Amino acid sequence: CVLFGAFLAFKFLPKELLDVVFGAYFGVLGTFAISAVITPLVHKCVFLSRDLRSHPLFVVPRVKWLNEERWVAECTAAEAIATALAGGFSYWYLTQKHWLANNALGLSFSLQGIEYLTIDSVQIGSILLAGLFVYDVFWVFCTPVMVSVARSFDAPIKLLFPRVAASAIA
Repeated sequence: CVLFGAFLAFKFLPKELLDVVFGAYFGVLGTFAISAVITPLVHKCVFLSRDLRSHPLFVVPRVKWLNEERWVAECTAAEAIATALAGGFSYWYLTQKHWLANNALGLSFSLQGIEYLTIDSVQIGSILLAGLFVYDVFWVFCTPVMVSVARSFDAPIKLLFPRVAASAIA
């Protein structure tokens, strides 16, 4: 559904609008993905006392009409530093489209996806893999949807490596 929706969006909406919308979407998601990946590293590297590293800098209280369960959002110093660094990477990607920033965002999305995806058995994994294979074969070989979306979509969902000139290799 998402792939077909993206195909229709690229077919009927202006590319400039979609670039802005997808850029903002992946910029925000990329900030949180990189932040989640580097927070443990920043937590170990922050030169603060142990109490200050794990003590929340600020707490957002529960909003009754938003969520009835007990939920409090906290942010530690390590999380704030990691989010600031991640925001810098997202800004770098959005302004320069540099391949290193693209790869940092793409790897963070991949790591977060793997971290949150749990498969309980080999049978379920096999069924999912077979379904993905059929889905991919259908969209790639039976319709122009996948090729159209892949050519139009400019987002950090793939790893990029610059081409090396032939003279540099020899």
